[in-house]
Amino acid sequence: MEWKESEDIALSDLLQVAYQKKMSNVNTSFNLQECINHNMERNAKVFLGFLDSSKAFDVVFHNGLFYKLYKLGIQGKFWRCVMNLYSGMQSMVRVNGLFSKRFAIEQSVRQGGVLSPWLYLIYVNELILQLKCCGHGAHVGNLYAGSPFHADDIALVSLTKNGLQAMIDICKEYSEKWRFKINPLKSKVMVLGETAHEYKLSQNNRKWSMGTMELTETVEYKHVGIVLNKFQNTTERTKAACSTARKTLMSLVNCGVKENGITPMTACHLYKSVVLPKTLHGCELWGNLSKGDIDKLERIHRFCLKIIQHFPTRIRTNKVLSMVGMLPIESYIDKAKLLFLCRLCHLPNNTISKKMFLLRMFCYNFTSTVRHTGFMQDISRILDKYELYTYLSQYISDGSFPDKDKWKNIVNQAVSSYSERLYLGQTENDKELTLFRTLKPCMLEPSRIWVIAQCMPKWSLELYQLAYVAVCWHIRYSVKDCHSCEQYVDDGNIIVHAAFSCNFTEIARERMWDNISNRLEVTTSCFLHNLDPIDFVFIMLGAPLDILEYGITANDYVKFIHISAQFWKMCKFFEFADF
Repeated sequence: MEWKESEDIALSDLLQVAYQKKMSNVNTSFNLQECINHNMERNAKVFLGFLDSSKAFDVVFHNGLFYKLYKLGIQGKFWRCVMNLYSGMQSMVRVNGLFSKRFAIEQSVRQGGVLSPWLYLIYVNELILQLKCCGHGAHVGNLYAGSPFHADDIALVSLTKNGLQAMIDICKEYSEKWRFKINPLKSKVMVLGETAHEYKLSQNNRKWSMGTMELTETVEYKHVGIVLNKFQNTTERTKAACSTARKTLMSLVNCGVKENGITPMTACHLYKSVVLPKTLHGCELWGNLSKGDIDKLERIHRFCLKIIQHFPTRIRTNKVLSMVGMLPIESYIDKAKLLFLCRLCHLPNNTISKKMFLLRMFCYNFTSTVRHTGFMQDISRILDKYELYTYLSQYISDGSFPDKDKWKNIVNQAVSSYSERLYLGQTENDKELTLFRTLKPCMLEPSRIWVIAQCMPKWSLELYQLAYVAVCWHIRYSVKDCHSCEQYVDDGNIIVHAAFSCNFTEIARERMWDNISNRLEVTTSCFLHNLDPIDFVFIMLGAPLDILEYGITANDYVKFIHISAQFWKMCKFFEFADF
């Protein structure tokens, strides 16, 4: 890279995003989607072509590559070095211990080679230049954006049917000249900006071809891993994300994400590092998500967290998330979009993504004659939601924006504060959740039950049952009879009744107090004996307690939680009592 910069040789056009510093496939999709949105906002039809380059790295013609390197200005010793690296290569095939005759290899770049990606980008770079010069590609303002490339993923954007066909013909001619293949069966065309009725009428009149082969139109296509829909319908994309979440979680069963497997906190870490990234891939560009889409994503999010914690399906959302300190999935989507904004702001000024972002941002802020869609409309809503719009205003004003680490801290704090306020508001007016809020006043701190299970995995089975009691606890306001001993419970608090006065749990209760007296310090035992029944139950179910203030050691606190778990396991109260 240092040699390239010092020689001032551009190895690939700016429309090629693959293998570029600070860039990813999300930038490629951003360039494409914002080009589409910009032109559709102005009532234009947008014609898209997606060409599938078959085995791209395996079909690089060596002599053609040497010619392109020399023509680009890479000459002398380095050119001879690359030529010697790929000249005279031979190989053979081994089957059942038998070897074929040697044969010459005259195409492909080395798999896994450090130079291979750059050699491929050089090999296809002239195609990008030809598409730019043909005059048929789409623009955003005065910025050409008609052929966003990501290595061998080729997308073509034109505003006319003939223009797109001409661009397809250019790609076909180039592939034949330089000996690589474009698969017409996997290549697709999509036309945006027309109604379903218009699409139906045009089916017989609109034909596309690549040489002698016909290309088919589609209503949906996965480009660089991100689904695009002809009618901007997000339903199928949401269903695919939910399916991915379920399948990925189930694939972790062999890693211990199951009953009697790894602890919930470890499983939650796997969920955040494996399941969520796969589920939310490309969510930075998930604009116009409907309430139905959000609800479906939240349901699969809760489903996964219930599996991790072995909770039944009827447990309330707030409890499921709070027990492991997780945010709603909408918050993770918002965080991804906010972090992508930071990456856009810090991109070099000559990149297509940065130019596209600036053009779209100024159109959004200073053009009121069109109905805006796309990333800017979405990110503006999110910035307002978390009271962060001042940072974008500052960027528009003087070009300054917080660096990556500082912005990440700002976003985490803003999203966490918003979620905490939402949690407090929801639990404040709900009688069942008011009890749970005493156990878990802070949504984003994991339950002490799960923290102890992480430290003492051998207690996990008993602690699972204690956590189950904690999330199922609520006050009865109608039927107040205990199903176990058939006593009338005056205040409807069945859990307190079970811990202190239920005849059915008497043996388990006596053993619990024996363990408290025998296993804990005298001061701790006295403190627990003097507690009110309701406070005792709160502490045994993991409610926050300043142990230093009451002279309780951390070791005693952990032991008491274990004793509490043993009590609920022994009495088996929760298995048949409807609380």
